[in-house]
This record gives sequence, structure tokens and C-alpha cells, in this order.
Amino acid sequence: MRANGKPRKLLKQILIVNVLKQGRITYGANNYIIGQQSSEYLDKVLHGADPANMPLLQPTKIEFVLNQKLADQFGRKLPEALVASADEVIK
Repeated sequence: MRANGKPRKLLKQILIVNVLKQGRITYGANNYIIGQQSSEYLDKVLHGADPANMPLLQPTKIEFVLNQKLADQFGRKLPEALVASADEVIK
């Protein structure tokens, strides 16, 4: 299914922005870990494993990251409870 002419999969990826450059808050899978899992999966396939018999990979950890520096630039105060619940706060 498409929304505004783009596949929904692409829209989901756009929501997980690079918080260091663009967003104040992000909640999603760590792309580095997904890359590691994908390379391990590919290595097994290249060594003869049948992909049809391999389990579907899913993110094992969802991260919550806040960009305090960007929020300060916009004059926004992030609630302390929100900051305390974040996995990482960029200052």
C-alpha cells in the first residue's frame, strides 16, 4: 500500500531519523544492530544455510533517544520524566 506515492516501508524508515542531525526525539531500532544481524544472516546463507528454514529476524531492542541540544536551540524544555526514561540524551 502507498501513502503520498511512497511505500509505507520507506515512510517507517523515515520516522526513525538520525537524531543527531534532524530530530529532537526518536524511538526505534538501532540501524547498526540491524546491519550486524543482517550480515550474520547473509553469512549463514553464503555458507549453505537454506533461508526458507531460517527464522525471521526482528529488532531485539528498541531505543529512545532525545536531542536536548536541539530542544534547547528551539527554546523547548523536555520534561524530566521523559529525559529520565531515554536510553540516550544528546547534550
